[in-house]
Amino acid sequence: MMLTNTPRCARAWPARFLLLATLVAALAGCQTTGTTRPGSDLDRAQRYAQQGRYDDAAELYERLANVERGERRDALLLDAARTWLEGGRLTRATNAADQVSGGAANNDRALRLLDAFRALRDGNPDAALQELARQRQAVPPRYLGLWYELRGRAFFQTGDVHRAVTALVERELWLNTSEAIAANREVIWRALQAVAQKGATFDIPDGADDVTAGWLALGQANASGALNPLGKAAALADWQAAYPNHPGTPFIARMNETPVMSFGYPDTVAVLLPLSGRFAGTAAAVRDGLLAAYLADDQQIGRPALRFYDTSTLDAPALLERAAADGARLAIGPLLKNQVDAVASSPLTMPV
Repeated sequence: MMLTNTPRCARAWPARFLLLATLVAALAGCQTTGTTRPGSDLDRAQRYAQQGRYDDAAELYERLANVERGERRDALLLDAARTWLEGGRLTRATNAADQVSGGAANNDRALRLLDAFRALRDGNPDAALQELARQRQAVPPRYLGLWYELRGRAFFQTGDVHRAVTALVERELWLNTSEAIAANREVIWRALQAVAQKGATFDIPDGADDVTAGWLALGQANASGALNPLGKAAALADWQAAYPNHPGTPFIARMNETPVMSFGYPDTVAVLLPLSGRFAGTAAAVRDGLLAAYLADDQQIGRPALRFYDTSTLDAPALLERAAADGARLAIGPLLKNQVDAVASSPLTMPV
C-alpha cells in the first residue's frame, strides 16, 4: 500500500489505533473472568476464595454466571467448579462443570478429578482408581489432598481397607490446617465403622507403617468390642499400649461412650456342640452341665430359652446364621478348635 502522498497525521492515526487495540486485548486476556473492579461481585468472590470461604465464593460465581452468556458464562462456571472442588464439594463441582459448554471442563487438569468422582458415584471404584492413576502426575499440588481422598474412598468401596487407610493417612501430608487434618481422621474413623458393619477384615500386612497399622488395629478393636462388650475395655487398653500417641486415640473416648448391648438375658441362647459323631460324649457332658445349671436357677422370669445346634452336621458360622434367624442373640460354643477358628475368621452375627 502506497502512503507517499498521504498526510502525516493520517498515516499516524491507524498505527496508534492498532497499538491501543492491541493493549486493550492484552489486558482483557489477563483475567479468566474479565477485569475485576474493586468492590464488585467478582472481586468479592475472588476474595472469598482466597480467605477459604469456598462455598460463598462458588455460589457467587454461579450467580454471576446465571446472568452471563457464551464464553464469559463458561469462564464463571469454571471458576465456580474449581472453587467447589477446592472446598471438597464434589457434587456441586460436578454440577457446575457439567454446565460448561464444549470441552473446556475436560481440559482442566483439576476438574479431571471429577471423572473419578463420577465413577465412585456410579459404584465403579475400579474405574475411579484407573482414572486417578492416569491423573496422578498432572494433578496440581493444591488438589493432591482431594486426589488421595478419592483414592481412599475407592479402595474402601473395593473392600481393600489397608490401601484405603494408607491413602487417607498420606492425604494428611497435603492438608494445611488442623481442622482439615481432624476432618480427615473423622473420615477414616467413620469409614472403618462402616466397613466393619459389612464384615470387613482389618488384617495388618507386613511393612505397614505405624499410623496405618494403628488405624487398622483400632478398627478391629472396635468391631470386636461391638460383639464382645465384656472384652472391649481390655482390647482398647491393649491398643493404647501398642500405639501410644496415635492420631486415633481421641476416638477411644467416643467408643467408650457408645452404649453396649444390655446384659439382661436375651430371649434365646444358642448352644453349639458336636452332639453326634466322635465327640458326642463330651458334648453330652457339656450339655447336661448347662441344663443342670439352667434348671437350678430359681429366677425363671426372664430366663432365656436354650436352643442346641449340632456342629457335626453343619459348620459353626452357618449354624450361627441359622441361630440368629431363629431369634438367638447370644451363643455358647462351639467346642472344637477347628470350629472356633472358623467362627473367628467369619463375620459374627451375635456375641459368642
